Amino acid sequence: MAITCKLESFKNLQNVVLPLMQKHYEETSFFADKYKFEPNINQYITLEENDQFKFFTIYNDWELIGYAGYWLYKHQHCDIVFAAQDGIYIKPEYRKLGYGKQLIEFIDQVLCAFCVEFVTVATPIKKDLSEMYIKQGYELVDKQLMKRI
Repeated sequence: MAITCKLESFKNLQNVVLPLMQKHYEETSFFADKYKFEPNINQYITLEENDQFKFFTIYNDWELIGYAGYWLYKHQHCDIVFAAQDGIYIKPEYRKLGYGKQLIEFIDQVLCAFCVEFVTVATPIKKDLSEMYIKQGYELVDKQLMKRI
């Protein structure tokens, strides 16, 4: 078993990764019970083409076992480049084996090469991964609240 992390093109992998994205949505999204899974594929591709979205994968040999996406942006008040995690997903049978940690460590190295200084993640209440991120060196700095209007 060879575990490999990669930076890849979302555009090239969209058909392979969409089933995993749907499972991720169903498991964790606040909206999953109310709204159908309909990702804006064109937005991902356009931002990727403009170097504003990075897509990472993790494989067990040739099997895709997980992914993560990150939006890259410049802070609106100072000259700092951020990466905001769009989502991270590891197939259930590969969880609690250190593969999420391995993928995050790889992502941190690659994002650093893109001059990213800070990475932000939001972890859903349904599947709180705060402790995993804190062990990886993340700090709790904000809380996110939501209200339907």
